Amino acid sequence: MKFWVMLLTLATLSGCASMWGVATKDNKARPWFGVKADWYVLTHAAELGEKTWLLPVVACPAAAIDLPFSAVGDLVFWPYLSQGMQPSGL
Repeated sequence: MKFWVMLLTLATLSGCASMWGVATKDNKARPWFGVKADWYVLTHAAELGEKTWLLPVVACPAAAIDLPFSAVGDLVFWPYLSQGMQPSGL
């Protein structure tokens, strides 16, 4: 029972961007993947808005909400995400 409670808590506290980093892990080291992805969305809103105005309207609030949860998730998954033969920016 404790295992399922811990797993549910971990899934709740983990941000979507962190889960994206874990799911797409390859041979590159990607520590803090979720935080970097959320920060990219927040700092490049104008660039994202060039294709459609709706993308920054939806993505920026979602990234702002997801950022603290991604920080927790990235901290938990840091040993796994920092493994790799090649460095990666994002």
